[in-house]
Amino acid sequence: PEIALGCQMTLDYQGIFYHTTKVYSFVFKESVKQSSKYLLGLLNSKVLWFFLSSTGYVLRGGYYTFKTDYLKPFPIADSRAEQEQAVATLVDYVLFLKALPESSNREEAAHQRLMRAYFDQLIDALIYEIYFPEEFLDAEKSISRLLTPSLISPLEKNATEKLSYLQQRFQEMYQQNHPVRQMVSFLDTINAVRVIEER
Repeated sequence: PEIALGCQMTLDYQGIFYHTTKVYSFVFKESVKQSSKYLLGLLNSKVLWFFLSSTGYVLRGGYYTFKTDYLKPFPIADSRAEQEQAVATLVDYVLFLKALPESSNREEAAHQRLMRAYFDQLIDALIYEIYFPEEFLDAEKSISRLLTPSLISPLEKNATEKLSYLQQRFQEMYQQNHPVRQMVSFLDTINAVRVIEER
């Protein structure tokens, strides 16, 4: 949407959606090397939202405009293939979870929302690493070093198996002593992240 309270972008895999004004679309050139899921993670990130809310103008109710003129100056930072792959994989997880029908069971529904929020948080952590590489120079602080294909594999199963797999990944990485969870806590020590997340 042209006017929004945050980044609300998604993918149209088949090119079937039609819209007139007040909604925008990107059509990527064939020369673009990054995957559309990686770019979706970047375009829905807190980094882009911070950029837009810092460089654009606020409308009534705290809304901002997503017109092309405000998006064009956003720099696409250099990234490594493993960072892009990790973002794309996590975006796939979030898209799958968002496409699930909301469970009538309150606990299940809350658990699915928590999983989505955590995977979104991991996407933002990877984007922070891409945009603030100097803060992650120490290999011990690199989240992309942890989020390898052996930990977060692409989804290639049927729907039931995908959900079971995501629940297992979440349960493992959400443990208080898991290195990924500890890395997410480390983000609070980075000044740029604290500013972006208004902490």
